[in-house]
Amino acid sequence: MFELLIFLFVDINTYMGNFYTLKQKFNTYHECVEYVEQHRSDSLGEVGQVFTLTAQPLIFEGRIIGLTYCKPIS
Repeated sequence: MFELLIFLFVDINTYMGNFYTLKQKFNTYHECVEYVEQHRSDSLGEVGQVFTLTAQPLIFEGRIIGLTYCKPIS
């Protein structure tokens, strides 16, 4: 099993942000990576990529992605 750790910027100019752990668990590493690929797009107003409308939870919507990490769990 894998879980997704995410760092989202609050302020990209000062590199401030928050870490989140997605409650959804994934059976394989590839399922985890695929989730990120399906739910991100290029940012319209900022540099980088953001989570799209379909991302869960909704607080991720439009937030700039600083880091995603698919971590194995026991």
